[in-house]
Amino acid sequence: MMKVKYLPFQPHCFAFGGFDMQMLNTLNAVRKAGIDASPLDVWSRDDDFEILHFWGISESNYNTINWAKKKDKKLIATVLLSYFDTLRLKIGYWYHIKSARFTDLRKSLSLLDVVVVLNEVQADVLNFFYKVPSSKIICIPNVVNAGFFEYKDDNFFLQKYNLLNNYVLCTGNISHRKNQYNLALACNNLNIKLVLIGNTLDGEKEYSQRWKKLIQKSENIVCIKEMQNDSNEYLS
Repeated sequence: MMKVKYLPFQPHCFAFGGFDMQMLNTLNAVRKAGIDASPLDVWSRDDDFEILHFWGISESNYNTINWAKKKDKKLIATVLLSYFDTLRLKIGYWYHIKSARFTDLRKSLSLLDVVVVLNEVQADVLNFFYKVPSSKIICIPNVVNAGFFEYKDDNFFLQKYNLLNNYVLCTGNISHRKNQYNLALACNNLNIKLVLIGNTLDGEKEYSQRWKKLIQKSENIVCIKEMQNDSNEYLS
């Protein structure tokens, strides 16, 4: 039986979000398909596996890619990319293209056997900006929990949180990048109920403090900490 090892972008104890959840969903799906797949134990000397699957490419795993290639392992990486859809991002790309950091990234990408992206637009970005051959790029959309297609709605979520009227729903880690603070301000000003499911992101202390002050003053915002994505409450 083919054996696959998975390596995350960062230890999940330090940061955990949608990309990391997607890794675990994919791992479970691969196992159900009959593949012997498991997280890589970095302390083990056992190299009895054929494929090493990286989730994200960063400086932290450049050396791992090099060593795994020397051991003749097949290397796969699932990556998230910028779409370079603004002038600022395009200028930033051309500014950094000659940097050592960008050179190392391209070198690591060149050693991979397959690079997985979420859609055709990211495939074009990977090919044009990072010079990865189209023959090495595969598009695999997010794995969605089967419960979302099978769940019979019983209004459990609505009743538990007393959501009797229309509301805006936002899920995921609460962070400066995702801009939930301004979303909350807008809903407040329009007197619209906002429901957020997720935790504040570590390392953004100032943003978290502003966020907590806002939700303490608002009756329109319902904050729910992270839920299991296969729980009946979350599906509801």
